[in-house]
Amino acid sequence: MNYRPQYWQLRTRGGTVTDTCTGPVADGSTCIGPRYYDPLDQDELDQMIWMWSQTTVMDYAGDTTQDTLGLGVYDYSAARAIAETPSVKANSSLIRS
Repeated sequence: MNYRPQYWQLRTRGGTVTDTCTGPVADGSTCIGPRYYDPLDQDELDQMIWMWSQTTVMDYAGDTTQDTLGLGVYDYSAARAIAETPSVKANSSLIRS
């Protein structure tokens, strides 16, 4: 759910796949759902979908396809939350110097 946008672009084929998998399917390109219903399809494999399936630096699998992506979605959210706290805003001149 909180993976990078590229992950969901691959899972939904650019938003064209909107049907929900209600049971196991042989070809995961026709619907979207939990992975036990919606297996990886050839397009997802070819485009290395696993590269986009991380949310924080703690999710890195040690794979070179993920190690160079930088911060994940949760990391950006945490930094934004810290920067928006009143005590940090009040002392923002200390951060900039």
